[in-house]
Amino acid sequence: MQSSGDMKEKGDFLDNESCEGKGGGSHSKAPSGLVGNKAPIIVEVMEEVTENVNLTYEGDISNEDNGAQNDIIPFNGLSPISAVTMGFQHINLKRPAAKQTNCSPPISLAHCTMPSCYRRRTALSPVFPFLGNIPRSVENLTMLEMLDLSDNNLEGNIPQTIGYLTNLKIIYLGANKLSGEIPRNIGKLTKLHELDLSANNIEGNIPRSFENLTMLEELDFFQNNMEGTIPAEIGNLYRLERLALGNNKLRGSIPLEILKISTLRVLALQNNSLSGNIPRNVENLTMLEMLDHYDNNLEGNIPQTIGYLTNLKIIYLGANKLSGKIPRNIGKLTKLQELDLSANNIEGDIPEGIGKLDMLQELYLDYNNLQGDIPEGIGKLDMLQELYLDYNNLQGGVHLHLLSWKNMRFIDLSFNLLQGEITSSVCNASSLESLNFSHNNFSGTIPQCIGSSSLASLYVLDLQNNSFHGTILETFEEGNKLKTLNLNDNVLYGLLPQFLVRCTNIEVLDLGRKWYSR
Repeated sequence: MQSSGDMKEKGDFLDNESCEGKGGGSHSKAPSGLVGNKAPIIVEVMEEVTENVNLTYEGDISNEDNGAQNDIIPFNGLSPISAVTMGFQHINLKRPAAKQTNCSPPISLAHCTMPSCYRRRTALSPVFPFLGNIPRSVENLTMLEMLDLSDNNLEGNIPQTIGYLTNLKIIYLGANKLSGEIPRNIGKLTKLHELDLSANNIEGNIPRSFENLTMLEELDFFQNNMEGTIPAEIGNLYRLERLALGNNKLRGSIPLEILKISTLRVLALQNNSLSGNIPRNVENLTMLEMLDHYDNNLEGNIPQTIGYLTNLKIIYLGANKLSGKIPRNIGKLTKLQELDLSANNIEGDIPEGIGKLDMLQELYLDYNNLQGDIPEGIGKLDMLQELYLDYNNLQGGVHLHLLSWKNMRFIDLSFNLLQGEITSSVCNASSLESLNFSHNNFSGTIPQCIGSSSLASLYVLDLQNNSFHGTILETFEEGNKLKTLNLNDNVLYGLLPQFLVRCTNIEVLDLGRKWYSR
């Protein structure tokens, strides 16, 4: 299952090069603002620092390497931002992936100063993050359009003065240690297109002033401590494409006003305390590709109208209190790749239409009250990698010989009333890692090929509490990955398997009371 918080990787505005790469030498100081009719676009930053040097331009804006327009302007530090009055448009101080270890230790954003080593087209410090607070004097950067301080160790509150940066289009402050509440005057940033405050410790309510941010396309508060309800005013964000409020402490119902945002592609409200029903008019979100309400307190039926959202690729509705039946028209969602309805109170049978979801890779219907047979169509889903139908009341025969094992990695049918035999077709499951058919009424013999090299990735085999008979497995080969083998409560015989000496990774072994030797 994908992480529905979906921490989107921001496109770096700067390339990654060695700290000892291009640069060095003396540079004449350039005046602030426009130079040679070319606007400063991205701040260049350096690694090794001393103390107490104000931010100034250093060097000519022209690019001696390739003559490109809108080149990066080098400067000799970031000490106090109150000194910054130039017309910077973009500041990217995101910490990129670590590539070298010969640069500075953690840097205080309030005292980032004179370098002796700097790199062009890179973000500050590839190894070590910024520390400290975001300076209140950030208000001086009145021309700023993009602010990226994501993936550092910044703490404290987001300064109220950020509301004065009315030219801002992009704010990335995710993956820090910021706390406090979201500034109320953030609603003044009416040019804002993207706002990412994810993975911090921000608390309080979502400000109602967000209704003014009508240019907003992405709003990400994933993994914070936000409380209260989702304000109905969010429905005014008619350009919004991605709304990620998961992993917070939000309560109340899903506001109907959200259904007015016809541009939404991602609606991620997972891991909160939301209650009430899934709105019936969800059909209005015709552009929706991901619907994630996992782990809330939602109840009632899954609306039939969900079948009209034909662009859906991911549905996570597991770990709620949903009841009723799976909508019959779910087979219309032909782009669906992941479907999770697990851990609810859903009843009835599994619709035949699920067997028409040719793009489906993951199907989680476990921990419900489903009954009846497993549709044969599910066995024909060639893309299927994970199938979890455990802890239901499914019964009848399972046509395992029809099951497409081509891409299957995990299959769990345990704790049902299923019957049938495991055929040699299982030997085609070259990617299979876990097979759990325990606590059913399966019978017949266990194919010896299960221990062969054709299932080299298998690490869990749980067939306990069935009616298998015949000889015990004898063929697990050298280098197998088996960690769990449970054959308890079957009727198997043979000598204590010699292959056990080749199972060097085994952690759980249960051959059961009904195993005996001849």
